[in-house]
Amino acid sequence: MDSKTLENKWGEIGEEVLTNFKSVRIASDCISNLYIGNNNDLKRCLILTIPKNVTLDVIDDVKEYLALEFFDTSGHLVITLLENNFKELFNDFIISIYNKIKDISNPKTASEQLIIIYQNWCEFFHESSINKLSGEEIQGLFGEMFYLQKLLTAASSATVNDVLKSWTGPYDRGQDFMFANKTIEVKTKVLSQIDVSISSEFQLQPELGKSLELKVISVELYTEKGKSIGQLLLDIKSIINSKQGDISVILKALAKKGLTLENIQEYDNLKFDVRSEITYNCITEGFPRLSVSNIPEQLRKLKYTLRLVGLDTFIIESIQF
Repeated sequence: MDSKTLENKWGEIGEEVLTNFKSVRIASDCISNLYIGNNNDLKRCLILTIPKNVTLDVIDDVKEYLALEFFDTSGHLVITLLENNFKELFNDFIISIYNKIKDISNPKTASEQLIIIYQNWCEFFHESSINKLSGEEIQGLFGEMFYLQKLLTAASSATVNDVLKSWTGPYDRGQDFMFANKTIEVKTKVLSQIDVSISSEFQLQPELGKSLELKVISVELYTEKGKSIGQLLLDIKSIINSKQGDISVILKALAKKGLTLENIQEYDNLKFDVRSEITYNCITEGFPRLSVSNIPEQLRKLKYTLRLVGLDTFIIESIQF
């Protein structure tokens, strides 16, 4: 199930399955009785049918853009989208629920899982008030997401969520990617540049017992082959859906930078064509770095420029695109 398939499903709605709603079963392979539909106000709804002999302890929850309601007399647990501007996000939300409960035959278990996902996703249905990001900030995020896409492509369905959680860049916790045995700092620069900016004494500070890599992604700007950060996100979502991963993980990360599925389109004018990806081993003796472990404790909030010329001996991988 992907967003395009689901959007086509909305066009199939016609059969009146329950009072005041027109709905259609979400998929033939879904064991849970899950439907999508429109109510009398033409608001999109997700509907889970519950047998009359099953008792649910559900408190109705109506928010600004999303509502959860249980109609116990008819046996329907309904989530309603109250603002059509969030249609794309609502589709992703539904796919997340479908992937989680499609093989669940116990209606009570299915409803409990649906409610948990609803609670996790509510925070995404809001208008962002964070100031617009600069072109440099978008460029940096693009490079991190480009590398994340590579990791997700290589991941299995069993590991896809672990890969998503490894991306810590938007949370400003040391390095951009954190794994069990290593951490990776990603820097994105224009192809012609020979420097990258290190914005703190923590970015090239290795964790105890872990290796540390600096991954430099070089891009050309505004080319016909280039992609916007919104287009890259669509590609990533497609990979996550194909492996039944949890899209909410990446949505939470982007929200830390004020990005949503709605406002990310504001940056469509910024396009990046990745030309190379070079990885440096930062813990090899002689690699030039200023970090917490090798500067006086009185020095803090460091910002410096790292010149890449002459660092070839520290390269552990070089990929040209």
